[in-house]
Amino acid sequence: MPKIIRNVKENVIAASRKILLEEGYRALTMRRVADQCSIAPATLYNYYPSKDVLTASVILEDWLEKLYEAESVCSVTDDCMEGLEAVYNGLKEFGGMYSSVWSQYGSTANVSAHYHKVLLDQLCGIIGPMLERLDIKAEPSPVRFFAETLLYSSRQEESSFAAIRPFLNKLL
Repeated sequence: MPKIIRNVKENVIAASRKILLEEGYRALTMRRVADQCSIAPATLYNYYPSKDVLTASVILEDWLEKLYEAESVCSVTDDCMEGLEAVYNGLKEFGGMYSSVWSQYGSTANVSAHYHKVLLDQLCGIIGPMLERLDIKAEPSPVRFFAETLLYSSRQEESSFAAIRPFLNKLL
């Protein structure tokens, strides 16, 4: 009778996240994760066919959490700046969590451009409905510009939302 293992994915993601955030991408190995989760490496490969897929799964889970948090604020706030700040803070926190992982992981320009577009689309999907709900109209639509500005600013080490707030206010 096969052994029933509970919460395999959750345990694997948690162990992988811990390694990635504390030791970096190079320290993450499929064998090490399997050992920490008390499963066979072959079992781990049934869920995640490679280290890259496992890493992407961990990062995606954390990104979706930050996206959900920002969307939760944007969907109820009566203050556009509060919503934009929530998006900025989520980006800043997420970027800070994984900056060392990305520097070790690397990627090609084509992959980066693709994910940049996906990320902007996700941010626009939060910012656009908030601006519409707050009846903020401007031509041309500032949604993509706001998304790009927040993304760029959040990636700057010395940046803060307070520094870009006056600029965003003028645009509104």
